[in-house]
Amino acid sequence: MSAQVAQAAPGVTTIWAIAAQYKLWFDGSASEGGNGHLACGFVVEAPDGAKHRAPFTFGTGTNNVAEYAALLAGLRYLLETITIKPAWLKVYGDSMRVINQVWGGWKVKAPHLRPLQAEARSLLGKLAAAGVHCTGEWIRRDMNTEADGLCREAMKCATSAVPYAANEAAV
Repeated sequence: MSAQVAQAAPGVTTIWAIAAQYKLWFDGSASEGGNGHLACGFVVEAPDGAKHRAPFTFGTGTNNVAEYAALLAGLRYLLETITIKPAWLKVYGDSMRVINQVWGGWKVKAPHLRPLQAEARSLLGKLAAAGVHCTGEWIRRDMNTEADGLCREAMKCATSAVPYAANEAAV
């Protein structure tokens, strides 16, 4: 268990114990210029450093749908697997749109993305109710290489004649 120490006021020290710190990186893309086969990937790092990697493909759609699908799959996975609470979850994605629509107050103008944003916020609410504090942060693509690599791996299979079956998920 790690502890964070903060100076609350002169002479008063407050200690918050955080039992578990998880990290989630996600990425998604669509073939054919951003509106085709969808490929996604997410990486979850547990407090002990162990990683779960999940590339998957499904259907067709836009890049933004793929990004949301990767985030949703990662959040669902975490909702089912986090057992130590309280916990802290830091979510990283290279989609500025998805991060800011879910955490930053950006409006969702595209009607087909509204249910995806609502589901992401619902899953975050369920995690919070279960004792998991969640934050999201936009990162540059070069800082998201592992999730991006999983997405690229899945895309190679999505655009070939051989279906990609590992870790398939649907939005």
